[in-house]
This record gives sequence, C-alpha cells and structure tokens, in this order.
Amino acid sequence: MSSQLKDKYGEYVDLGFCIIGRNLNVITARGYSSLITLSQISGPDVLDPVLNPFGTQRDLNKAHSVEALDYALSAEDVDPLKEPRAFPEITLNARDAGVLRFTQVSGGELDFAAISEELIPDTIVAKVSVRLDALVYPVPPLNPQISRIDGNHRLSQAQNIADTTEDPTVLEQISESLNVPFALYVGMTPQQERKIFAAYNGKHKGMPAAIIDNFEVGANSTIENLRGDLRSVARWLTIELQKEGRPFHGKVHLGGSKLGAKQKFGEAPPLTNRGLATAIVTTLEKCSQLTPRLFPAYDPQDPVEETEARIQERIASANKMLNYLDLYWSAVRDAFPEAWDDKKNYILMSSIGIGGFSQLAGPVIENLVVSKGKKDYEHFKAVMDFMAREVPLGRDNFQAIAGAGGIKLVSRKLIDLWSQNEVHVDVAIADPFNPFPTGLND
Repeated sequence: MSSQLKDKYGEYVDLGFCIIGRNLNVITARGYSSLITLSQISGPDVLDPVLNPFGTQRDLNKAHSVEALDYALSAEDVDPLKEPRAFPEITLNARDAGVLRFTQVSGGELDFAAISEELIPDTIVAKVSVRLDALVYPVPPLNPQISRIDGNHRLSQAQNIADTTEDPTVLEQISESLNVPFALYVGMTPQQERKIFAAYNGKHKGMPAAIIDNFEVGANSTIENLRGDLRSVARWLTIELQKEGRPFHGKVHLGGSKLGAKQKFGEAPPLTNRGLATAIVTTLEKCSQLTPRLFPAYDPQDPVEETEARIQERIASANKMLNYLDLYWSAVRDAFPEAWDDKKNYILMSSIGIGGFSQLAGPVIENLVVSKGKKDYEHFKAVMDFMAREVPLGRDNFQAIAGAGGIKLVSRKLIDLWSQNEVHVDVAIADPFNPFPTGLND
C-alpha cells in the first residue's frame, strides 16, 4: 500500500454514496468522485498482442488525453449558462471484489454478492470504499485490480497530475474541481469487460456532422464574442446568411429530420453548416485587403479590447462583411435561379459550385467595394448576369469533377473570365441596368 495514498485518504478511499441497481442484465454502482481519485485507484489493461494479448483497453493517445483534461480544468473559468461542460461517466470494473467495501446508510457492511442476487427490480444506496490495505499501488500496468473500461483518456492525464503535484493543498484544489460521474462494475472478467467495451465503442453511432456543427456553431457564435480568427467570424456569418431574407435561407441542413424543410421549401437543404462556413473562410482569405481591416486579431485579455467602444467597432465591421456577402450571394442566386434551386442537374449547390464561387467572391467584393466604392446590389448583379451568360453550370459541363480539384477548376474558370474580359472595370463605370459596352462578349 502506498504511504502517499494512506496519508491522503487514510485506510480507505471513500467514493461516496452510490446508487446500486440494474443496467440491463448486470449490476452496477453509480456515483460521483474526482478524476484524480478515480485515476489513483484504477489502471488501464492495455491490449498488446505480444506483451498483453488479453488486454481490454486501446493504446493511449496522449494529445487527446491532454485535451480532455484541459477541457475539464478550464470548466470553472467559463460561464455554465453560456458554455456548460460535462463528461459522460467513467466506467470501471473491480476485477478483484476484495478491494471494495460496501457500507449501509445505517453503518453496517454489505456483501455485494448478496446485493446482486437480491437486487431484481430495486435499487439501494450504499457507501463504496476502496480498501488501501488490499490495493496494489502503484497500480500495475497489466491486469489492474480496478480496470478502466471507458474513460482512460480522461483519467490518464489526471493520474499524471496526481503523480507530479507535490503540494497536497494544490492537489486537493485541483481534485475538487474535477468531480465527475462514474459507474463501477464488480467482479467482471476481462472477457466480460471486452464485451462491454465493444458495446460502448464499437456499436456506437456518432451524431451526424451537420447536427454537431449546428449545436457548436449556434452555441459559440455571437457577434459580441467575435475574435479576429477567420473561423470564428465565418461561423457567425454562416448563421446570419441563413436567416429569413438572406440568400441561404432554407439552403442549409442543420441536422436531424429533413421533413420540415421539404414541406416548407419543397426540397431537402443541399448545404451544411460546415460546407458554408468553409466557403466563407475561403472568401475571407481571398479578401486580402478587406479582411485584415475589418477583422484584425486582438488579445481578448487586453481590457482595452473589451470596452464597449471596441465591441461596437467589431460588431460594425462584422455587419459590413455580412452586407457584402449578402449582396454577392443574392446576386449569384438571382443570376442563376435554376442552378440555385436544382442541385440534381446543376453544380452551383454542390461543394465544387459553392467552393468555386466563394473564391470568386474575394476579388469581386474587393474590386467593387474597396477599389470602386460600389456597394449596391445592381453592380453585384451585373457581374453575375455576365457570368451567367458565359458560364453554364449544368452538370453535363462538369462530368467526373469533384473535390478540391473540382473547386479549383470551377474557380479558375470564373476568375479567368472575370480577369480576362476586365468585367470588373466595365461594371464599375457602367450603368448597372445596361452594364456592358457593345463588343465586350465578342
């Protein structure tokens, strides 16, 4: 038994009162404890085909482990109303039931085997403790008495903190901030553990990317909290461009069912949040003059940057870019009405179409807005009307074209046409209702 653990916990590591009950066809104890505590009493039984062929745990990804603990440690620094943080429960198995003690609320000890036999539909409450005189510590790397079924990445870095933090007061403060739920099975064999691990991880179907993006974008992208990084800006612009009256209203699938969108708009939305945000990032990058001017990077810890005046400046800048993008994509929509509403027969609403036009957006916006001072819909529409006459977007014209190569091909075709015919010059000086001089298309 480690004197370090005994000095901290005494004769027992107290895991607190737990609810003991059925989880389908097995019995488990569920409670709350610190990641630090759970990391000290348990260990991963890592599968190694040579050294440990009967192991039950995958190899550790250290970067993922560090990221998980950083997420947990910084939870107290954020507002839970705006950014709630939580972990799913840690899942452990006491292969050696002798390391545990179960105590009734009234104080007497309980035999877990007897609890399991009698616990048919009922649940009971009991205190769960780890007997330090029975626990091998440091926990051996193979075949630990208390094995980690799920949660090794969350526990491993916590264990590293426990092993390297010498000041007990500091360790206690860290420990108190890392309270999480856990489930504790008792007496499962490694074979049973493997089945539970496979059920948790192998048969789990992840959420569609669209709904995850929707939740993350909607939760984190407010105009007041915009930072200078382009992805933060793009996420906010993505949300705004989908609102009613904006060009992408009804065009972005936010995850979940598509039935409502089909009933309202007549079709399933062809785009995703991620796809539209990626396109907007591309446009921001192509606006080499405008983007640094509107969205300069800044230090959010600098009090000057958090004054009301600076916040209002950032809001004004974001709304300017929103207006330019609204003008541009509204002009695209109105110049290519069939392609805008028919993804099956046209490429505009595919990744190569949106990606290609997002690259053209940079030079068009910069030329009209920055160079010529044209900020009206008519001039944007004049550009797109010309493009619509010169560039057919039917799928038959883009056979076997997809991915990054397809985006590059479409954008090159659009930008070459824009540059070679000097459309930007003629649009800027012409009457927008009769924008092109005779012979321009010859």
